[in-house]
Amino acid sequence: MLIQAGMTQNQQQLLLMMQNAYPEVQKQATELTNIIELLKEKIRFIAELKQRKSLSGAHGFF
Repeated sequence: MLIQAGMTQNQQQLLLMMQNAYPEVQKQATELTNIIELLKEKIRFIAELKQRKSLSGAHGFF
């Protein structure tokens, strides 16, 4: 516990709230990172489809 003798009660309460919130923030950051990775994969997939289309000369929905 990081609570120090010179801290006011409000400072102690704020510190405890921040420490309790950290795991949830970390969880959300991990979820966002996973979402970003999925989006990157989808972008790569779309780029690959566009590349194939341009190589084949096909006309499609892009």
